[in-house]
Amino acid sequence: MILTSYRILAERDPGLFCRATLKSYKDANRTTKRLLQIAPAIKQERARQISSEIGSCISQADELFTAAAAVSLRTKPLLIYYAVMNLAAAMVLLREPARWSLRQLREVHGHHGLELRVNKQKGNRPSLEDLNIKPVRNGTFAIWQAGAHEYPLIGEKMTYYGNNNYEKSRAIILTPDENLLGPLRGEGISLADALALIPALGPLVAESGRTPLHVRSRISIEVHEKAQSEPDVHLSITLHPGPATSIEKCASLVRVSATASERLEITEYRAGFSLKLNVAEAPEDRPLMKMPQGVSMTGENTFFCVDFIELNEFGVLMIALYAAGIYSRYYADYWSVDVAQHSEIASFIERLCEEAVYRAPLLALSELSGRYHAPLD
Repeated sequence: MILTSYRILAERDPGLFCRATLKSYKDANRTTKRLLQIAPAIKQERARQISSEIGSCISQADELFTAAAAVSLRTKPLLIYYAVMNLAAAMVLLREPARWSLRQLREVHGHHGLELRVNKQKGNRPSLEDLNIKPVRNGTFAIWQAGAHEYPLIGEKMTYYGNNNYEKSRAIILTPDENLLGPLRGEGISLADALALIPALGPLVAESGRTPLHVRSRISIEVHEKAQSEPDVHLSITLHPGPATSIEKCASLVRVSATASERLEITEYRAGFSLKLNVAEAPEDRPLMKMPQGVSMTGENTFFCVDFIELNEFGVLMIALYAAGIYSRYYADYWSVDVAQHSEIASFIERLCEEAVYRAPLLALSELSGRYHAPLD
C-alpha cells in the first residue's frame, strides 16, 4: 500500500499512542468501512469476516506487547516477535481482503517465511554475524513482503510569499513510487546487517566497530510563490558527514534522469554532499531523481539505506526480531548465558526490542489507516 498522506504525532510517547489507536481496528464497523474503501468489489459479509480477523490480530499483538513489558530479556524477544508477526498478518488481510483470510493464510503460508541458520565455530557462542536469516518461499514474512512498498519521507517545507512573509511546515518530500520492493535476496541477511539498517541502533553499531548501513540526512523543499506565474520549487537533500564507504554507497544508489542535469546542483563536502534540484513544472510521469529507500525518524532526520534496499523499516524489524526470538527460543542455553553476562548480542537485542515496541505499532497504524505517522522532533 502506497502512503501519500501523513500525520505528525506530538504525543509524548508516539509508540504507546499508536498501540492505543490500533485498538480502534477491533471495531468491526470501522474496519469493514475501511476494507470496502480498499476493495469495494468484495461482499459485505466477507468484509465483516476479515475485519473481525484483523481485530483478532490486533488484540493478540497488543496483549503480546503487554506481556513482553512484564518479563525479562530472557523471553521478551520471542513475545515481541510474535506481536509484530500479528501486525504483519493484519496488514496482509487489509491489503487483499478478497484473496486472504486467516484460514487461507494458514493453508498457503503456515510458516514464518524465514529460516534461521546459526554458523558458529565449535566451542564458541554465536555472534551477530553468525545468525543468518534466509527467506522461505511461503510464510508470513513472504506474503507480507510481497505487498511491501517504500515509506514516504518527511521533511521541512518552507513557503515564501514575498515581503519577508513565509510559512514553515512539515510535508512529504519524497513520495514512494508504485513499484513493490521485491523479495529478500536469496542468500539472506545476517542479524548484524539487519541491526545496522535500523537508524536508532546506529550509535550502538558504530560503538561495536561496525559500520551502520544508513546515512543521516536532512531533506527539505522550498516553494517561492509568484503572483503572475508558477512557483519556483527546489528540493534539497543534504547528507551529513559519515563513513566514506557509506557516503559512496549512497551516492551510487542515487538515480538522476537525463532531463534533470540542468536542474541539479551538487555540492561536495569533506565527508558528505548535498543535492539541490529545481522540481518546478517537472513531469509527473518521469521522476527527475530517485533516492535509495529511507526512514524518516523525525521531521529533521531522514536516514537513507545503503544496502538491502529491498527491505523497508517494518520488514527489517520483523527479520531482526525473528532472529532474536528464534535464537532465544531454540538456543536457550546460549541465550541464558548472553543475558546473564549482558553480552554484545544481548545488548543489541535488548535495544532492538525497545525500538520495535516504539516503531512497529507506528508503522502498522500507518498502513492500516493509509496515512504515514511521523513523530514530532
